Amino acid sequence: AGGAAGGVGGARVVRLTSPPTDFIFIKDAISYRDGIFLFRNLTQLSGTVSFDRRRLLHAMRMSRNPILLPDCFYHVYNRGNNGETLFREARNYSYFLTLYKRHADPLLELHAYCLMGNHFHLLIRARALAVMDALRCRTDEGLRRLFIAYAMAFNSTYDRTGSLFEKPFHRKPLRNERQVLAVARYIHRNPIHHGF
Repeated sequence: AGGAAGGVGGARVVRLTSPPTDFIFIKDAISYRDGIFLFRNLTQLSGTVSFDRRRLLHAMRMSRNPILLPDCFYHVYNRGNNGETLFREARNYSYFLTLYKRHADPLLELHAYCLMGNHFHLLIRARALAVMDALRCRTDEGLRRLFIAYAMAFNSTYDRTGSLFEKPFHRKPLRNERQVLAVARYIHRNPIHHGF
């Protein structure tokens, strides 16, 4: 991938001219917008490093709050703050999915989901880099907007204040088709696991 690098406030800025299929430092990215990745603590940069998908995904799993890499599958999950209930009524479930379609679906394909009383699981695939460039935002921006919109509506409806979700939400990159299918089975069997 071709690219250019510069510096902003001690961080490194990299603009990619093609998808980051040979770019090993994605794990250090702290922001993505308009094809630009902002990196923290990156001392060396090469636009021609050899790409090792396994190493990259492992590094992203080790990162506390990595960006969602374009064209990759993820298991996203979270629960209510301090185990608090997220969905009190049937309408809460449908409203959460409505907000997903509005805020997250343009950036993240939803392949499987399970919404439980105090937690949820999503199997998603981040859309292509070109889609994010067109929408001018980073991959996980849709989820951030979803969680904020749902929390605001939930707090207003139930006369509640404060954080509704644990932060940050959990995201686990899936390396191959076997892992994707395993997570899909896990999500669909989650209600059984919890006695429903």
